[in-house]
Amino acid sequence: MSIGITFQEYLKYNSIEQKDAAEKLEISAPQLSMMVNGKRPFHQETIEKLVKLWPDININWLFQEELSEENKVKEPGMGYIKTHEAEGIITDIEENLKKLRALVAQK
Repeated sequence: MSIGITFQEYLKYNSIEQKDAAEKLEISAPQLSMMVNGKRPFHQETIEKLVKLWPDININWLFQEELSEENKVKEPGMGYIKTHEAEGIITDIEENLKKLRALVAQK
């Protein structure tokens, strides 16, 4: 999946209009439309603005090949799960759970 399609999905799931995103990115709505439709590339400056304006966007996620269902939050307005962060949190929880079980077993 291209960065344009991925960003378009982000906008859709967060109920952000393309014209509003274009305004925030300081580009015209037709320019952004051409970018998300793959007719024009996203320039580095635009990508940098995009990540600053929407800090919940993971830059690695933006460039991934496929937008898998597990990377999406199904509720509009909730943004996207940053998969690598979620995996780290799960690992931390599992480690803490092991420690807790060991403490309980000692008592």
